Amino acid sequence: MNLQLVPLRIPIGWTIKWNVFTEVSPEDFTDEEHEHRWEYNEDLFQFVNYNRKKILDLGWYPEFQPNGQYRLLLIHKSDDEEQQFADWANPLEVFNSRNIDEVKLKIEEILLKVTRGEMRQKGKIQEVTTSPFQDVLLFSNEARKEPLI
Repeated sequence: MNLQLVPLRIPIGWTIKWNVFTEVSPEDFTDEEHEHRWEYNEDLFQFVNYNRKKILDLGWYPEFQPNGQYRLLLIHKSDDEEQQFADWANPLEVFNSRNIDEVKLKIEEILLKVTRGEMRQKGKIQEVTTSPFQDVLLFSNEARKEPLI
């Protein structure tokens, strides 16, 4: 069976580092003998917006496990290697779901918000709330002060 990539609307300004996010149904992934279990890995895609200094990363956690789920991370992209490690440990946004349609919508929402410059601040999200009218993201304006371990 030839698997198709999940169709995504990707705004201008994003670079696709890799993309193997395919249209496989997590509901069918019930045991480790599943025909497409290799599609459920930690490196499904990574998109980078160099102008906005953001990385959007998708994986399946735990990798190759039927009880896993998709995890979408928005990371600040730093040029400093040590800081980049810290940024991965403190994502700007985290979204988890087993529903491929929810994941697709969240991906497109984040891509658009970053492209529009609506997610400029670097900081830890304190709270994410959803209303019928808009998503509200509250960031901490304080810089990290604790040392990297």
